[in-house]
Amino acid sequence: MSIPSKIILYSVPDIKKVSGGPRTRITKISEAIKKESEGYSIIGNSLTKLKKTLKAPKSAICYVESATNRLKLIDLFCLIILKIKTKYLIVYIRDVYTIIFPQEYRSIRRSITRFFNHITNKIYIQLADKIAFPTIEMSKVFNSHFGINKNSIDLPPGTFFIDEKKTTFPDIASIKPKFLYLGGTNYKYSGINSFLKYAVSHINTFDFNILSQDNLEPLLNKKGLAKSIPLNSVSHDEVFDYINKNNISFLLHPRPLNEYDNITYPIKIMDCISFGLPIISFRHAPLVSMLGNEYPFFIESYEEIKKIIEDKDTFKQKYALSLDILNEVARKNTYQKQVQKIIKYSK
Repeated sequence: MSIPSKIILYSVPDIKKVSGGPRTRITKISEAIKKESEGYSIIGNSLTKLKKTLKAPKSAICYVESATNRLKLIDLFCLIILKIKTKYLIVYIRDVYTIIFPQEYRSIRRSITRFFNHITNKIYIQLADKIAFPTIEMSKVFNSHFGINKNSIDLPPGTFFIDEKKTTFPDIASIKPKFLYLGGTNYKYSGINSFLKYAVSHINTFDFNILSQDNLEPLLNKKGLAKSIPLNSVSHDEVFDYINKNNISFLLHPRPLNEYDNITYPIKIMDCISFGLPIISFRHAPLVSMLGNEYPFFIESYEEIKKIIEDKDTFKQKYALSLDILNEVARKNTYQKQVQKIIKYSK
Protein backbone atom coordinates (compact mmCIF):
# COMPACT_ATOMS: atom_id res chain seq x y z
CA MET A 1 0.00 0.00 0.00
CA SER A 2 1.38 3.40 -0.98
CA ILE A 3 2.00 6.02 1.66
CA PRO A 4 -0.22 9.15 1.38
CA SER A 5 1.63 12.24 0.09
CA LYS A 6 1.03 14.06 3.34
CA ILE A 7 3.64 16.24 5.06
CA ILE A 8 4.02 16.16 8.81
CA LEU A 9 5.51 19.34 10.25
CA TYR A 10 7.26 18.82 13.58
CA SER A 11 8.37 21.94 15.44
CA VAL A 12 11.04 21.38 18.09
CA PRO A 13 10.53 24.86 19.59
CA ASP A 14 7.22 25.71 21.22
CA ILE A 15 6.20 28.79 19.21
CA LYS A 16 4.59 30.27 22.32
CA LYS A 17 8.08 30.46 23.84
CA VAL A 18 9.94 31.86 20.84
CA SER A 19 9.61 35.14 18.99
CA GLY A 20 10.88 36.92 15.93
CA GLY A 21 12.31 34.90 13.08
CA PRO A 22 11.74 31.36 14.42
CA ARG A 23 8.07 32.00 15.23
CA THR A 24 7.50 33.67 11.85
CA ARG A 25 9.12 30.84 9.92
CA ILE A 26 7.29 28.04 11.74
CA THR A 27 3.93 29.80 11.41
CA LYS A 28 4.35 30.62 7.73
CA ILE A 29 5.69 27.23 6.68
CA SER A 30 2.88 25.53 8.60
CA GLU A 31 0.35 27.60 6.64
CA ALA A 32 2.11 26.76 3.36
CA ILE A 33 2.14 23.03 4.12
CA LYS A 34 -1.61 23.09 4.76
CA LYS A 35 -2.16 24.75 1.39
CA GLU A 36 0.23 22.52 -0.55
CA SER A 37 -0.65 19.11 0.84
CA GLU A 38 -2.82 17.35 3.36
CA GLY A 39 -0.63 18.64 6.14
CA TYR A 40 -0.41 17.53 9.77
CA SER A 41 1.28 19.90 12.20
CA ILE A 42 2.86 18.90 15.50
CA ILE A 43 3.38 22.18 17.32
CA GLY A 44 3.08 23.01 21.01
CA ASN A 45 4.45 22.03 24.40
CA SER A 46 6.01 18.65 25.16
CA LEU A 47 2.76 16.92 26.13
CA THR A 48 0.91 18.27 23.11
CA LYS A 49 3.68 17.15 20.76
CA LEU A 50 3.74 13.66 22.27
CA LYS A 51 -0.03 13.24 21.88
CA LYS A 52 0.02 14.50 18.30
CA THR A 53 2.99 12.31 17.43
CA LEU A 54 1.25 9.19 18.68
CA LYS A 55 -1.83 10.12 16.61
CA ALA A 56 0.15 11.08 13.52
CA PRO A 57 -0.78 9.16 10.36
CA LYS A 58 1.70 7.35 8.17
CA SER A 59 2.99 9.95 5.74
CA ALA A 60 5.42 10.49 2.92
CA ILE A 61 7.44 13.28 4.56
CA CYS A 62 8.29 14.53 8.03
CA TYR A 63 9.73 18.03 7.98
CA VAL A 64 11.40 19.08 11.25
CA GLU A 65 11.97 22.69 12.31
CA SER A 66 14.87 22.51 14.74
CA ALA A 67 15.56 24.88 17.61
CA THR A 68 18.72 26.90 18.18
CA ASN A 69 19.41 25.01 21.39
CA ARG A 70 19.43 21.38 22.50
CA LEU A 71 16.96 18.65 21.65
CA LYS A 72 14.83 17.51 24.59
CA LEU A 73 14.37 13.83 25.33
CA ILE A 74 10.65 14.08 24.55
CA ASP A 75 11.52 15.51 21.12
CA LEU A 76 13.97 12.70 20.50
CA PHE A 77 11.30 10.14 21.40
CA CYS A 78 8.78 11.83 19.09
CA LEU A 79 11.24 12.02 16.20
CA ILE A 80 12.10 8.34 16.48
CA ILE A 81 8.38 7.53 16.23
CA LEU A 82 7.99 9.86 13.24
CA LYS A 83 11.04 8.32 11.59
CA ILE A 84 9.16 5.01 11.66
CA LYS A 85 5.86 6.54 10.53
CA THR A 86 7.23 8.47 7.56
CA LYS A 87 9.12 7.54 4.43
CA TYR A 88 11.40 10.58 4.33
CA LEU A 89 12.60 12.82 7.16
CA ILE A 90 14.10 16.27 6.59
CA VAL A 91 15.58 18.38 9.38
CA TYR A 92 16.00 22.13 8.99
CA ILE A 93 19.09 23.49 10.80
CA ARG A 94 18.64 27.22 11.31
CA ASP A 95 22.18 28.20 12.32
CA VAL A 96 25.74 27.04 12.92
CA TYR A 97 26.67 29.77 15.38
CA THR A 98 28.45 27.45 17.83
CA ILE A 99 30.61 26.15 14.98
CA ILE A 100 31.56 29.55 13.56
CA PHE A 101 32.13 31.28 16.90
CA PRO A 102 33.46 28.66 19.36
CA GLN A 103 35.23 31.44 21.28
CA GLU A 104 31.81 32.65 22.41
CA TYR A 105 31.28 29.37 24.32
CA ARG A 106 34.24 29.20 26.68
CA SER A 107 32.42 29.76 29.95
CA ILE A 108 31.25 26.67 31.81
CA ARG A 109 27.57 27.38 31.19
CA ARG A 110 28.00 28.16 27.50
CA SER A 111 30.38 25.26 26.92
CA ILE A 112 27.62 22.96 28.22
CA THR A 113 25.23 24.58 25.73
CA ARG A 114 27.72 24.00 22.93
CA PHE A 115 28.24 20.36 23.97
CA PHE A 116 24.53 19.55 23.93
CA ASN A 117 24.07 21.46 20.68
CA HIS A 118 26.80 19.25 19.17
CA ILE A 119 25.08 16.08 20.43
CA THR A 120 21.75 17.35 19.10
CA ASN A 121 23.20 17.87 15.64
CA LYS A 122 24.73 14.38 15.71
CA ILE A 123 21.26 12.99 16.43
CA TYR A 124 19.80 14.97 13.53
CA ILE A 125 22.49 13.56 11.25
CA GLN A 126 21.53 10.03 12.22
CA LEU A 127 17.77 10.57 11.90
CA ALA A 128 17.56 12.71 8.78
CA ASP A 129 17.46 11.50 5.21
CA LYS A 130 18.29 15.03 4.18
CA ILE A 131 19.29 18.17 6.08
CA ALA A 132 18.11 21.62 5.03
CA PHE A 133 19.81 24.94 5.74
CA PRO A 134 19.09 28.61 5.00
CA THR A 135 21.92 28.51 2.42
CA ILE A 136 24.10 25.89 0.76
CA GLU A 137 27.12 27.78 2.14
CA MET A 138 25.92 26.97 5.66
CA SER A 139 25.53 23.29 4.77
CA LYS A 140 29.17 23.19 3.68
CA VAL A 141 30.28 24.55 7.06
CA PHE A 142 28.09 22.03 8.91
CA ASN A 143 29.16 19.02 6.83
CA SER A 144 32.82 19.96 7.05
CA HIS A 145 32.64 20.36 10.82
CA PHE A 146 31.04 16.94 11.32
CA GLY A 147 33.11 15.24 8.61
CA ILE A 148 30.07 14.07 6.67
CA ASN A 149 28.73 14.30 3.15
CA LYS A 150 25.03 14.43 4.00
CA ASN A 151 22.53 15.30 1.30
CA SER A 152 21.60 18.94 1.83
CA ILE A 153 19.20 21.47 0.34
CA ASP A 154 18.85 25.20 0.84
CA LEU A 155 15.56 26.47 2.27
CA PRO A 156 16.07 30.18 2.86
CA PRO A 157 13.49 32.10 4.86
CA GLY A 158 10.43 32.38 2.66
CA THR A 159 8.51 35.34 1.34
CA PHE A 160 4.77 35.89 1.38
CA PHE A 161 2.42 38.07 -0.58
CA ILE A 162 0.31 40.82 0.90
CA ASP A 163 -2.56 42.59 -0.81
CA GLU A 164 -0.77 45.92 -1.13
CA LYS A 165 2.98 46.28 -1.30
CA LYS A 166 4.86 49.47 -0.61
CA THR A 167 4.91 51.31 -3.94
CA THR A 168 5.39 54.93 -2.92
CA PHE A 169 8.60 56.83 -3.57
CA PRO A 170 10.08 58.97 -0.80
CA ASP A 171 9.70 62.61 -1.82
CA ILE A 172 13.25 63.56 -0.95
CA ALA A 173 12.67 67.11 -2.16
CA SER A 174 10.18 67.88 0.61
CA ILE A 175 10.56 65.25 3.37
CA LYS A 176 13.40 63.47 5.06
CA PRO A 177 13.82 59.80 4.06
CA LYS A 178 13.09 57.43 6.94
CA PHE A 179 15.28 54.49 7.93
CA LEU A 180 14.04 51.53 9.93
CA TYR A 181 15.91 49.16 12.24
CA LEU A 182 13.85 45.99 12.53
CA GLY A 183 14.27 43.05 14.90
CA GLY A 184 16.36 41.87 17.80
CA THR A 185 19.63 43.30 19.03
CA ASN A 186 21.03 40.49 21.18
CA TYR A 187 23.07 38.97 18.37
CA LYS A 188 26.66 40.22 18.76
CA TYR A 189 26.76 41.48 15.18
CA SER A 190 23.21 42.84 15.01
CA GLY A 191 24.59 46.21 13.94
CA ILE A 192 22.39 48.22 16.32
CA ASN A 193 25.32 50.28 17.54
CA SER A 194 26.33 51.10 13.96
CA PHE A 195 22.73 52.08 13.23
CA LEU A 196 22.68 54.43 16.22
CA LYS A 197 26.12 55.83 15.44
CA TYR A 198 24.90 56.72 11.97
CA ALA A 199 21.74 58.21 13.45
CA VAL A 200 23.74 60.46 15.79
CA SER A 201 25.66 61.85 12.80
CA HIS A 202 22.64 62.28 10.51
CA ILE A 203 19.67 62.89 12.81
CA ASN A 204 19.08 66.30 11.19
CA THR A 205 19.24 64.87 7.67
CA PHE A 206 17.22 61.68 7.99
CA ASP A 207 14.55 60.21 10.26
CA PHE A 208 15.18 56.95 12.10
CA ASN A 209 12.74 54.40 13.52
CA ILE A 210 13.24 51.21 15.54
CA LEU A 211 10.90 48.23 15.76
CA SER A 212 12.23 45.80 18.35
CA GLN A 213 11.00 43.84 21.34
CA ASP A 214 14.28 44.49 23.15
CA ASN A 215 14.63 47.09 25.91
CA LEU A 216 16.64 49.74 24.08
CA GLU A 217 15.61 52.76 26.09
CA PRO A 218 18.83 52.80 28.18
CA LEU A 219 20.95 52.62 25.02
CA LEU A 220 18.97 55.39 23.31
CA ASN A 221 19.29 57.55 26.42
CA LYS A 222 23.04 56.92 26.49
CA LYS A 223 23.33 58.01 22.85
CA GLY A 224 21.11 61.05 23.42
CA LEU A 225 18.54 59.72 20.95
CA ALA A 226 15.61 58.87 23.23
CA LYS A 227 13.57 61.88 22.06
CA SER A 228 14.71 61.64 18.43
CA ILE A 229 14.07 58.02 17.48
CA PRO A 230 10.65 56.39 17.94
CA LEU A 231 11.03 52.98 19.60
CA ASN A 232 8.11 50.60 19.16
CA SER A 233 7.25 46.92 19.38
CA VAL A 234 4.49 45.48 17.22
CA SER A 235 3.45 41.98 16.22
CA HIS A 236 4.72 40.51 12.97
CA ASP A 237 1.31 41.03 11.35
CA GLU A 238 1.46 44.75 12.18
CA VAL A 239 4.91 45.50 10.75
CA PHE A 240 3.69 46.30 7.24
CA ASP A 241 1.04 48.68 8.58
CA TYR A 242 3.74 50.41 10.64
CA ILE A 243 5.92 50.79 7.55
CA ASN A 244 3.07 52.31 5.56
CA LYS A 245 1.66 54.59 8.25
CA ASN A 246 5.10 55.97 9.07
CA ASN A 247 6.22 56.30 5.44
CA ILE A 248 9.36 54.26 6.00
CA SER A 249 11.70 54.61 3.02
CA PHE A 250 14.31 51.93 3.71
CA LEU A 251 15.25 49.08 5.97
CA LEU A 252 18.80 49.83 7.06
CA HIS A 253 20.47 46.43 7.52
CA PRO A 254 23.61 47.35 9.45
CA ARG A 255 25.12 43.92 10.09
CA PRO A 256 28.85 44.03 9.27
CA LEU A 257 30.53 41.61 6.90
CA ASN A 258 31.68 38.55 8.82
CA GLU A 259 32.04 34.81 8.41
CA TYR A 260 28.60 34.00 9.81
CA ASP A 261 26.57 36.64 7.99
CA ASN A 262 28.23 35.56 4.76
CA ILE A 263 26.45 32.21 4.96
CA THR A 264 22.97 33.29 6.09
CA TYR A 265 20.54 36.17 6.43
CA PRO A 266 17.80 37.05 8.91
CA ILE A 267 14.10 36.47 8.27
CA LYS A 268 13.47 40.22 8.56
CA ILE A 269 15.21 40.61 5.21
CA MET A 270 12.68 38.29 3.59
CA ASP A 271 9.85 40.12 5.35
CA CYS A 272 10.97 43.41 3.84
CA ILE A 273 11.30 41.78 0.42
CA SER A 274 7.69 40.61 0.87
CA PHE A 275 6.60 44.09 1.91
CA GLY A 276 8.46 45.67 -1.01
CA LEU A 277 10.57 47.80 1.34
CA PRO A 278 13.99 48.58 -0.19
CA ILE A 279 16.97 47.44 1.86
CA ILE A 280 20.26 49.25 2.28
CA SER A 281 22.92 46.69 3.14
CA PHE A 282 26.55 45.74 2.84
CA ARG A 283 27.31 43.08 0.24
CA HIS A 284 26.64 39.93 2.24
CA ALA A 285 27.14 37.02 -0.16
CA PRO A 286 23.68 35.43 0.32
CA LEU A 287 21.96 38.79 -0.23
CA VAL A 288 23.94 39.50 -3.38
CA SER A 289 23.11 36.01 -4.60
CA MET A 290 19.41 36.56 -3.97
CA LEU A 291 18.97 40.19 -5.07
CA GLY A 292 21.58 40.20 -7.83
CA ASN A 293 24.55 42.45 -8.52
CA GLU A 294 22.29 45.01 -10.21
CA TYR A 295 20.42 45.73 -6.96
CA PRO A 296 21.09 49.47 -6.48
CA PHE A 297 21.28 49.81 -2.70
CA PHE A 298 24.26 47.68 -1.77
CA ILE A 299 26.89 49.84 -0.11
CA GLU A 300 30.57 49.57 0.74
CA SER A 301 30.42 52.16 3.53
CA TYR A 302 27.85 54.29 5.35
CA GLU A 303 29.18 57.38 3.62
CA GLU A 304 27.55 56.17 0.39
CA ILE A 305 24.01 56.41 1.78
CA LYS A 306 23.80 60.18 1.77
CA LYS A 307 25.32 60.36 -1.72
CA ILE A 308 22.80 57.84 -3.11
CA ILE A 309 19.83 59.75 -1.72
CA GLU A 310 21.08 63.22 -2.59
CA ASP A 311 21.67 62.27 -6.23
CA LYS A 312 18.17 63.33 -7.27
CA ASP A 313 18.83 62.53 -10.96
CA THR A 314 19.22 58.81 -10.29
CA PHE A 315 17.52 58.20 -6.94
CA LYS A 316 13.96 57.72 -8.23
CA GLN A 317 15.20 55.39 -10.97
CA LYS A 318 17.16 53.31 -8.45
CA TYR A 319 14.23 53.17 -6.07
CA ALA A 320 11.92 51.97 -8.84
CA LEU A 321 14.47 49.33 -9.88
CA SER A 322 14.75 48.10 -6.29
CA LEU A 323 10.97 47.69 -6.03
CA ASP A 324 10.90 45.67 -9.26
CA ILE A 325 13.71 43.42 -8.02
CA LEU A 326 12.09 42.88 -4.63
CA ASN A 327 8.77 41.98 -6.26
CA GLU A 328 10.43 39.39 -8.52
CA VAL A 329 12.45 37.89 -5.65
CA ALA A 330 9.32 37.72 -3.49
CA ARG A 331 7.47 35.90 -6.25
CA LYS A 332 10.21 33.28 -6.63
CA ASN A 333 10.85 32.59 -2.94
CA THR A 334 7.48 32.15 -1.26
CA TYR A 335 7.00 29.69 1.59
CA GLN A 336 4.76 27.80 -0.81
CA LYS A 337 7.73 27.28 -3.13
CA GLN A 338 9.84 26.15 -0.17
CA VAL A 339 7.30 23.43 0.55
CA GLN A 340 7.30 22.46 -3.12
CA LYS A 341 11.08 22.11 -2.90
CA ILE A 342 10.72 19.85 0.16
CA ILE A 343 8.34 17.64 -1.80
CA LYS A 344 10.57 17.63 -4.89
CA TYR A 345 13.69 16.54 -3.03
CA SER A 346 11.84 13.87 -1.10
CA LYS A 347 10.94 11.85 -4.18
